[in-house]
Amino acid sequence: MNLDEQRYKYRALDDWFRTPQGHHLGEAWTVQLAQCHTCLRGDRLLQIGLCGDNLWLDSLLFNQKYVFTPCSDAPKASFVGSPQALPFHRNSMDTILAPMTCEIFGRDSHPLDEIDRVLKPMGFAVFLGINPLSLWGMAQSLYGLPGFGRASIIPTSSLLLRRALRARGYHQEAFEAFYYVPPFQDELWIKKFLFLNDMGKLVSFFPAGFYCLVMQKYQCPLSPLRRVPGEVFLLPG
Repeated sequence: MNLDEQRYKYRALDDWFRTPQGHHLGEAWTVQLAQCHTCLRGDRLLQIGLCGDNLWLDSLLFNQKYVFTPCSDAPKASFVGSPQALPFHRNSMDTILAPMTCEIFGRDSHPLDEIDRVLKPMGFAVFLGINPLSLWGMAQSLYGLPGFGRASIIPTSSLLLRRALRARGYHQEAFEAFYYVPPFQDELWIKKFLFLNDMGKLVSFFPAGFYCLVMQKYQCPLSPLRRVPGEVFLLPG
């Protein structure tokens, strides 16, 4: 996937998170991340992609928070470039948030190796994804959701994602399926069905639309001075 395609998809995702659907999902993900407050804290946090107002960032306890996007015109971006070539030192981030990252790139071109390279040993990678078996996943696969359809979002199975990360030495820290509201666009209908977010945990009428997966990188720490010869990357100050 070239850089222009990445920009197009990430702009569409940013725009979608500003819709009523995206805003309510952002609130729901904020609640999910708050339940992981004991592990999601540290010095440096990197988020891949802008997602509207990024409601969850303010509640996360990190000294430095960075947002990385391929969109050069994004006013709130900390760094600009391709997620497939992150411009940071190896083992330089404590936590990486990847909202819809695998959905943007698909299975064949996802940047998991780059996330693994930049993440510190014992650091956390957090993924927000669409459940392919949910109403959201089926709607996107059949006719494309507004905003998501323009970005050609591909729902990614959490099982396949976990398998790929375990092959890289990660262990699952937390997993939660959430957001049972069907893919309505109208704010009124969304509010009428918000009760399903509570009821769905007790009586599941249909699978949750999204999942939050937290994986920890198990690896012996390297010396902070050690890096591959010829590798020149930016370390945020």
